[in-house]
Amino acid sequence: MGEVETMNRRLSRSLAYPHVRAIILATFAGLALLLAANGLYAVLSQLNVQRTQEFGIRMALRAQSSDLLKLVTREGMALAFAGLVFGPGLHLSVTGRLR
Repeated sequence: MGEVETMNRRLSRSLAYPHVRAIILATFAGLALLLAANGLYAVLSQLNVQRTQEFGIRMALRAQSSDLLKLVTREGMALAFAGLVFGPGLHLSVTGRLR
């Protein structure tokens, strides 16, 4: 007759491999997200370090620290927004050429 097993055991055995693949894929996706966030932080930090003298001059001309924070945040959000707008289009064009 063959091996007799419960339907639950048979189902869990057939779904075990896709489940492991999904866990591995989610782990790598999380690591990619962390690397992207770290890279964005590094780029924005470097841009702000290069503008230290400009910030000093603005403070000497009585700019408030909240004004500088708004300026830096606005420019950072503009970069993130540009990535969200142009990123998917660039992704589709590049992956279309790789096939």
